[in-house]
Amino acid sequence: MVKEAEVNFISECFIHPDPEIVSEALKKPYHLSPMDLDMLCYDHMQKGLMYTKPYNAAGRFATQTLPDEHAYCIFLDCVNSPGTRFIHASLDSTVSDILSCTDAHPIFRSFFNLGDKAVNYDGHTNALLSLQVTELVDGLFIGFSISHSVGDGTSLIHYITTLSELKISVGNKLQNGEELTYATISRKPIFKPFFPDGYGPFLKLPYVEPSKFLAWKNPDPIREKIFHFSRVSMSRLKARANNNIHHGGTHKNEISTFQAMSGLIWRAITRARKLDPEMETNCSLTVNLRPRLIPPLPQEYFGNYFSRIKASCKVGELLNSDLGWGSLLLHASIKNMDDQAINESIRFNLFGNEFGMGRPVAIRAGKGNKVDGRVAASQGSEGEGSVDLEVCLVPLTMNALEMDEEFMSFVALS
Repeated sequence: MVKEAEVNFISECFIHPDPEIVSEALKKPYHLSPMDLDMLCYDHMQKGLMYTKPYNAAGRFATQTLPDEHAYCIFLDCVNSPGTRFIHASLDSTVSDILSCTDAHPIFRSFFNLGDKAVNYDGHTNALLSLQVTELVDGLFIGFSISHSVGDGTSLIHYITTLSELKISVGNKLQNGEELTYATISRKPIFKPFFPDGYGPFLKLPYVEPSKFLAWKNPDPIREKIFHFSRVSMSRLKARANNNIHHGGTHKNEISTFQAMSGLIWRAITRARKLDPEMETNCSLTVNLRPRLIPPLPQEYFGNYFSRIKASCKVGELLNSDLGWGSLLLHASIKNMDDQAINESIRFNLFGNEFGMGRPVAIRAGKGNKVDGRVAASQGSEGEGSVDLEVCLVPLTMNALEMDEEFMSFVALS
């Protein structure tokens, strides 16, 4: 177990572009798209990378009220802002102290914005993007927090990848004695909010006092745990689901690895909750919509462009059928989505971001959006084909999940 310790604040600063080199176009209000505005009441996204020692988001939200129309407009002000928040902290613990815990250790929550709790609307006064570097005895953790009203998961991963690329590029130039006049990146972000035809950029919202639509409440106690699936176990899982639906010879090989894994965790959590067989159970999936537009929206688009799709059935139907049945139900819900959109839901390659320090040893998230039943999948530390599944459940349900024979038969033991 990790010894009792607290994250120690060392320093803090704000980083922003030099006003003298910022073009006039970039000083204008940056209007939020409909999908961006939809995220104002949600938590920030928090992702971080743990290393052993080898030894736009710089603005703030602003609101323009329109009293005559009883409406207001929220936009991004990149001028009247202190910039991106950067925090340097330390913790008197080792990497193994923290990672050896069975559940995701609660100390990770202090690795993001010093554990501050905020929703996206708080971007009026809080930094929209913050970085916290926490030094451990034998390693460090880089925590990224970004307002979900500024960008989605695809945007956040693109930002982290770009920052890592810049760090390595600058480091190489300095090591080679080159003049540091510029650094190149392979995929430049596109800061141009997308609006459906006939809408935007000035979107008016009906005026409501923030206290009426923002609800800060104490959530139920949640256990967070990372379940690792090796490349071999993922292949075995996909084969099992497809063998189930092939019985009778009426289906082609159509269940993807992601669909099989989603079907497995849907069944396992439903079984662990011990629900009435006649109740309805749902499984919602988040997909990247950038490739779905005609023409497609570039993957470098910085903003929100995703959707959720849902499969539903009765509890008894799901549990009395085999693994392939539930996986096929999910497949039917997403069959109109192209394979690229679905696959990208779990192909965030965070482990590829080395920052010149080698490969991260772990990826962990903060406390944002941690609710009962939330599951997040990312590429595992083994690389292509492996998956780390972050599962959030109330303690009683998590205890039952850990005893679920079908689910645990595919989980790789540490």
